[in-house]
Amino acid sequence: MTRAKGSYLVDDYLEVADFWAWETDENLVLTYLSNGFSKLTGLPARDFIGRSRSQIATRDLDADIWTEHRRTLEERRPFRRFRYPLEASDGSVRWFESNGIPHHGPDGRFVGYRGVARDITEQMRDRALLAATGREAKLQQTLLAHIERVSRIGAWRWAVGDGHISMSDEIYRILGAPIGAPMTPEMSKRPFAPKSRAVFQAAIAEAIRHQQPFDLILELDASASAHRWARVIGEPEVVDGRTARRSAHSRT
Repeated sequence: MTRAKGSYLVDDYLEVADFWAWETDENLVLTYLSNGFSKLTGLPARDFIGRSRSQIATRDLDADIWTEHRRTLEERRPFRRFRYPLEASDGSVRWFESNGIPHHGPDGRFVGYRGVARDITEQMRDRALLAATGREAKLQQTLLAHIERVSRIGAWRWAVGDGHISMSDEIYRILGAPIGAPMTPEMSKRPFAPKSRAVFQAAIAEAIRHQQPFDLILELDASASAHRWARVIGEPEVVDGRTARRSAHSRT
């Protein structure tokens, strides 16, 4: 039997694509996997032909994924970006993403599904890594905030020429300012007593001019009940020989 020219073109496309084609029969058993499956996954197609995906998926922890997908198949609905894990013979877990449409014969009878799929294992690993990194960063931020509260130490940073100072929550508490409120260099000096403001301003100017750190004991504005003092330590960050920003911490 002579094959149509179009079928050869499809074969050529599948040879160079980063996905593979697949087909099932009316019982949802895989009857075809293009060559790309083995090329892209390293898994032998013979281990999958003649089996349904539900027979291939044996991990109990993925039951919810398959329950929803099985409902889609039973209702003969098309699907896109269905993602599912598969445990290989070596125990490693691969992730696939599949698109499929139901196929019907001339008499309208359902004869199976056809579609394409690709390996997204690396993509899923990257996503898991990002999620883990985000969780770790959040944990570190929470731990740092706790340490600041317990030790009464906060941190602040100001880029030279920028009108905004970045401050940790504890600095806001020390200064008696609403947490998260915008803070400018001028506003940051107001909580200090007048003499301390002048000392603070002079120390900042010297730090910029001579690229030297400072360590000050400054008096905060007197409250009705008692005097409060804060230790303010700062160090200029030098970029290309010039002071780019100042980083520091303070404590009461």
